[in-house]
Amino acid sequence: MTDTSTASPAVSPALLYDDAQAAIRQLTEAFGFVRTALYESEDGTVLHAELVYGNGLVMIGSRGRGGVFGTYAPKGP
Repeated sequence: MTDTSTASPAVSPALLYDDAQAAIRQLTEAFGFVRTALYESEDGTVLHAELVYGNGLVMIGSRGRGGVFGTYAPKGP
């Protein structure tokens, strides 16, 4: 088996949330993710954030900003 503890992640999902700030807080405080990047608009909307856990990376943004991800991201229940 290959040691992946220092390898770059093979897949880095991008997740959109209605309240991205709350999602970042939950992932960092409850699950131990580490925020490595956060870019916000003037009103506090998360344009892009990166959280890491081990060698994994998750990209997070706020839903409703338009663009291709906003167009195809289904709204949850």
